[in-house]
Amino acid sequence: MHPICFELFGRPIYWYGIMMAAAFLAGVANWWHLGRREGRDFSFAVDLGFWAMASGIVGARLTYVLSDWQYFRLYPLHILRVDQGGLVFYGGFVAAVLTIAWLAARRHENPLALGDFAITAVPLGHMFGRIGCFLFGCCSGTPGGGSLAVTFPRESLPWELQAQAGLIGRDAPHSLPVHPVQLYEAALNLLVFLLLRRIYPRRGKPGYVLGVYLICYALLRLAMELFRGDPREKLGPFSVAQTISFGLLLTGLALWLSTRRHERTVPEG
Repeated sequence: MHPICFELFGRPIYWYGIMMAAAFLAGVANWWHLGRREGRDFSFAVDLGFWAMASGIVGARLTYVLSDWQYFRLYPLHILRVDQGGLVFYGGFVAAVLTIAWLAARRHENPLALGDFAITAVPLGHMFGRIGCFLFGCCSGTPGGGSLAVTFPRESLPWELQAQAGLIGRDAPHSLPVHPVQLYEAALNLLVFLLLRRIYPRRGKPGYVLGVYLICYALLRLAMELFRGDPREKLGPFSVAQTISFGLLLTGLALWLSTRRHERTVPEG
């Protein structure tokens, strides 16, 4: 795996940026296809995609910058280099949720109903994002993985972390074999996307699909944190991501329990 896909006019084009663009296009395509059944046109899908992704990137990047402020204080121009990785999903998710609520108010829609619609694209876009992480070398796994294990080149984050920890010599050509945790999460996000697309036409009370997503992703993330080998901020015995996941799991369960009794069948049209 190498973080640079190709060079254009002497400038590197990073895989992470390409995957971010793919995530945006996939999200818009999903909303366009899903929205046609509800009278939503292509411009709505593009508008939703722009605002959700723009706010998500800002929130995710701001969270990452604040978590490593000592570095970015010295190199402020690097704050803008989102094409090289450095996004925190939960920061972006919160920012996107607030933006969806704002869009719902502007359009005079039920925010939970619009949230059900919007959330269907999140695991699809997240899948492309995690593939970008894999190609770039961030969000890496712990040593191991058996037949699924992968190694990363010298210029990657896994190599640097293992060298700092004394697991490999500074002259090692690549990292030790590690779990491809980014691909694990990408595959699981794809399954969550397929589940949401299946239940959306038969959703019940607004908030049902959103609740299912929160439950699924919280459980997914709790499991994936066990295989993460990059530095993890801690809150007691749990990582910050695990702590947030517990909160999202409880929120998702509350939404699911409050809506499952009101399920109804919606014609697919």
